[in-house]
Amino acid sequence: MARHLILRTMLSPGDVCTLTAAVESLHATYPGRYVTDVRTSCDALFEHNPLVTKLADGEGEVLEMHYTESVNRSDDLPDPFLRGYCRNLGRQLGVPLEPTTNRPPLYLSPDERNWMS
Repeated sequence: MARHLILRTMLSPGDVCTLTAAVESLHATYPGRYVTDVRTSCDALFEHNPLVTKLADGEGEVLEMHYTESVNRSDDLPDPFLRGYCRNLGRQLGVPLEPTTNRPPLYLSPDERNWMS
């Protein structure tokens, strides 16, 4: 049975944007093992993400997301910012998790894709 997760962070939209890469990497690395929802300061970044499943409060394990370790090491290591949330999530889940993408994946609705040519 898949483990149900609710990833939570109330950081700025730019920080939340990088969390999209952790969700993408989790599902690419461990397909079918997790059902993931988010509670963030900018949930609109996840609106059309096919990897996010709406869960009711209490229906999933709430994980507080942050990337503090990466920030603390940023002067010492050439480490991509996207790796911070991945490592934090992997550590909380007890699994190795590295980025599988080099950019935050954002999904648009069909209407949004047609707004501009």
